[in-house]
Parts: sequence; structure tokens; C-alpha cells
Amino acid sequence: LQPYALSQVALSEDERNFGALLVDMGGGQTSVAVIHENQIKHAHVIPEGGEFVTKDISIVLNTSIKNAEKLKRDVGHAFYGNANPERTVSVEVVGQKDLAKFKESYIAEIIEARLEQIFEQLKFSIANVGADQMPVGMIISGGTASLPGIHRLAEDVFNVPVSVYIPDYMSVR
Repeated sequence: LQPYALSQVALSEDERNFGALLVDMGGGQTSVAVIHENQIKHAHVIPEGGEFVTKDISIVLNTSIKNAEKLKRDVGHAFYGNANPERTVSVEVVGQKDLAKFKESYIAEIIEARLEQIFEQLKFSIANVGADQMPVGMIISGGTASLPGIHRLAEDVFNVPVSVYIPDYMSVR
């Protein structure tokens, strides 16, 4: 029901009829739904989402989950090419008194690696049902969709037009 409900607000009637890929990237999971003729033709859920990106940052930089989440939100980029290679950020590292400095582009590299892995799993799922080239392309929604550059990464992986849908209201289920 959740992909169908999201399709009703994120897609126009024409988009639902012609065919679109609807990706919902939450914290703990990512789902993809193939919408065609105003019906869900295929749905698949992967148990990885934005929390996994945060955990990867935490592990690689040896910082707390709280710090990793803040880094992801404040300087994170889903597409490595969009990150500023000169900008550095100071990070609290577990077991060290002094702050460590990391390049914004290094953090983007961590984020992109996990998101690309998630996208490749989705791509495999939709290719198996022959839905990898829907006329409308892909619409990405969910909390992780707010990462800058996510549409560029998805376009590279899926080779379809990608747009991001962020609702005007939150916490509606």
C-alpha cells in the first residue's frame, strides 16, 4: 500500500499511466515500485537505507553515529563529483583528543559507495522484470533523497531521467 499511496502524491496521472520507477529511500530500507497503467506492476524492498550511509561514515571516520549523521546532513554529497575537493571539515574521532580533518570529497566518496551499492541492487530487481526503461524515468523520495547530487548518481547508475520528490509536509503516513 505504501508505494501506491506515494505514487498518488508523487506522480501525475499521466506519469502513473505511462510508467515510472518510484524509489523511496528511508532510513532502514529502500523500496522500488514499477508503476504502469496506474498499477503497481512490481515492488521490491532492500533492507538498506540512509542509516547504512551514516554507519559507513561512522566506521570509516571512526566517529560517533551522531557525528556521522551531522556530517551526512551538513556536508554530505551523494555524487562525488559535486563535492568540494578543497573544503575540509573537523571531526571528533573516538579515542583522540584533537579533531581530525577530512575532505568533503572523502565523505562524498563514502556516501556514494553505499548509495551506488543500493542502486545496483534496485537496478538488478527492475531489470529482471524488464522495467528498467520506463517512459517517465525515476522519481526518488524519502529522507535520503534530500542528499545533494542523488539524482546525478541515480542517472549514472540507471541511465534514465531522475527527479527528486520532497513532500511539502512531513510525518504523514
